[in-house]
Amino acid sequence: MADNAIYNKIGRTWFFSESGVYVPVTVNIMIASGEIDTNIDFTMDEGGTGLVDGAAISSPKCDLTDEFAAFRLSTVVEYQSAAPTAGTTLDFWWSPSMHATAANGNAGGVTGVEAVLVVTGSQLEQCQYIGSLTLSALTTHQNGVINPIRPFVPMFRYGCLIIHNNGGQTLCDTDAIESAVMMQEIFPEVQ
Repeated sequence: MADNAIYNKIGRTWFFSESGVYVPVTVNIMIASGEIDTNIDFTMDEGGTGLVDGAAISSPKCDLTDEFAAFRLSTVVEYQSAAPTAGTTLDFWWSPSMHATAANGNAGGVTGVEAVLVVTGSQLEQCQYIGSLTLSALTTHQNGVINPIRPFVPMFRYGCLIIHNNGGQTLCDTDAIESAVMMQEIFPEVQ
């Protein structure tokens, strides 16, 4: 019998990782690779040397499909870093676009392909802020939920994920196979 309650229903999953090589640390796993609907090949480092402190990188443009208008996205991250400074952050942004073509209509000067961004001025503020993950000083694999209180609502069907490393150390540190970002669709359902 219907009780007219509103429930959160989990839908599709977009997974940003180095395609085919994501190997989560079993004891810390938050992302189950079997739940992936769309994989976006994204190494999250600068050519295997890691994403240095202060640098940002954008993913290839992805398509959230034409049914995206009614949902929110929860965001989970797994990463490895060389001893980040406690209390610093990894900041996550979304470069929205109304265009399917990679190079067209991207906010914040993003190219639409995986690329390191030279962050200047208010470049990232031209994008949608997803949230920040506050880091601990652990030298081992870390994971967490980004902004769990307020899920992210994308503006348009297309976009690129941006990771800005403000952690005080290099992100991934040549071990990108244990780093990934998962965005999972959440939408209300009345029962």
